[in-house]
Amino acid sequence: MCKQVIIIGAGIAGLTAGIYARRSGFDVTILEKHAIPGGMCTSWRRKGYLFEGAIHWLTGSSPKTGINEIWRDVGALSDNVKVIYPEVFASVEWKGKTVCLYRDKVKKVIIKNGIATGVELETGTLSADAVIVTQETIAAVLKLFTTPPKDKWLMKLLRDSKSSVCTFVGVEIRAKIAETPTYERYTGAYRGSWMGIMNKGDKQAQYPGFIKSVKGLYFAGHRMMSPGGLPVALLSGRQAAQMVCRQFKAVFKDK
Repeated sequence: MCKQVIIIGAGIAGLTAGIYARRSGFDVTILEKHAIPGGMCTSWRRKGYLFEGAIHWLTGSSPKTGINEIWRDVGALSDNVKVIYPEVFASVEWKGKTVCLYRDKVKKVIIKNGIATGVELETGTLSADAVIVTQETIAAVLKLFTTPPKDKWLMKLLRDSKSSVCTFVGVEIRAKIAETPTYERYTGAYRGSWMGIMNKGDKQAQYPGFIKSVKGLYFAGHRMMSPGGLPVALLSGRQAAQMVCRQFKAVFKDK
């Protein structure tokens, strides 16, 4: 029987982790509270303006960059990328396989005797052998745990993170029609932040993404390396799948 992996959040990190975990032989369930996947990579219209959350930060679109291969590997980029707007509840058939998309919200990560055993949903519980949290890390720690993990790297992340909302929107316009709560409502991120701020002289922070005190619990997403953004979400999602493979001594398959 395949090992069960639950991934919280269907943003770039969650989708990437799911792709690599599934390729590596795991039975994967991705849980997302929004009606559509994408996480920070979202957009909305209001009062004649189009607001997009993060796609302008998709570095690696050039084939000359190393990360371009991973974007193509997960199917985000290709020579002919099509934009598809799916229904809230839908089934997608591709190459003889069916992927079911549905909406559900995670209330808590279930931890028993130091082991992540699944998640509590609004509609019940779901068991798993591993849980990857890709919801924005600060919001996840504050909301998804009865007793939050106390690993040093996680405490440092909570202490040192300086939130930033979209810097490409004029302050006057954003204050009227797309304030920080709007980003928080659409993405679930702490204070609506889609990346962090690095001040002059700050060293780039990089976090391991695993919890020593809880077996089978991993984190991925744009908080795993400052200042954040889509590339970090992509790479950390891939790394989380690798850590799950290491836990269960499975071969990581990236092709």
